[in-house]
Amino acid sequence: MLVLISIIGNNFIGDYMDLYNTTKRYDRFLHALGSFSFALFFYSILDKLVLHITSPKYYVSIFVATIGISLGCIYEIYEFILDSTLNFNNQHGLKDTNFDLLSDVIGSIIAAIIALWIF
Repeated sequence: MLVLISIIGNNFIGDYMDLYNTTKRYDRFLHALGSFSFALFFYSILDKLVLHITSPKYYVSIFVATIGISLGCIYEIYEFILDSTLNFNNQHGLKDTNFDLLSDVIGSIIAAIIALWIF
């Protein structure tokens, strides 16, 4: 459910309603929400398909944080490639990219804390 909210927030609210250009806080919030939701989502998929091993909760939370941070970095690289090759305007300089990555880390850490109770 959170993944769908993140996708709708990106495509409809962010792009269609042009909230990315009117406020910077929405972009930062959506990066945190996206890394939070995608980290928990991908870990739950891995847990159901591959990771049937019971491991300590702290390992699980570190793994969830690592997934979220990695996905945030991959998304920033994806934005860079779109800006470089197709002349999109997703990134607005180094400061914007740094705040996006910081928001990804914050969302991933929150997901790791939540993973302590869920998994």
